[in-house]
Amino acid sequence: MVRQTSINTFNKIRSEGLLSLRRWQVYNILYNHGPASGNELLIHFRKKYGTLYGNSPVVTSRLGELRDLGVAQELGTKVCSITQQTVTEWDVTDSLPKKIKTKGEFRMICEKCNQSFKDKPVFHGTKEASLFPCNGNFTRWKKVK
Repeated sequence: MVRQTSINTFNKIRSEGLLSLRRWQVYNILYNHGPASGNELLIHFRKKYGTLYGNSPVVTSRLGELRDLGVAQELGTKVCSITQQTVTEWDVTDSLPKKIKTKGEFRMICEKCNQSFKDKPVFHGTKEASLFPCNGNFTRWKKVK
């Protein structure tokens, strides 16, 4: 039986789009079919979304990401009904996704003044380039903290 707090969390994540598409798909399967192993979830994922994206790394990688976001948890181990091996059992939590701290991000760096631009390259003569005093050319990526 699903607790009311889990239902509220599920509805909020769905209505506000708090997860990316693949994360949402795996979360949705986990919510509706958990607790379950990664392979058990993979079977349900393939039934619902098809085999094009239903490979094991898509599901297992997203489970780790969902755990890091705080919306999924490892309950312990169990014998998988698919592989008959002892595996990790996964389930949803009552938490909304939390921000994951990154070690740094890549930014475009101006060759003239060393100013940085986050999302896209900016080239000399464009509107974005005119926002910087040197009107420089942003052509190289650099990791910044």
